[in-house]
Amino acid sequence: METVGDAIGGNVATKTDIDRVETTLRAEISEVRTDLKADIAEVWTDVAQVRTEVANVRAELKADIGGLEARLYRQLWLMAVGIVGLTVALVKLLG
Repeated sequence: METVGDAIGGNVATKTDIDRVETTLRAEISEVRTDLKADIAEVWTDVAQVRTEVANVRAELKADIGGLEARLYRQLWLMAVGIVGLTVALVKLLG
């Protein structure tokens, strides 16, 4: 009986053992929470930076498109003027 008691006694957790494990687990959980909050804050910072970069790219593209559109209209206008000039020249030649 004494031998069985000694064998079991070495494998049974006491309230102190359980309290120690609980305290350790609570500390580890708190540390993980703190780390996660920091990681989440970093992710939000990264998201804000990406949003800013996207807004900058959009603004640049809008400006580029506006410039290209103006150049295109200018070229079309010059072509139209050229066509009118050729038409006038043809009318004079044929007329």
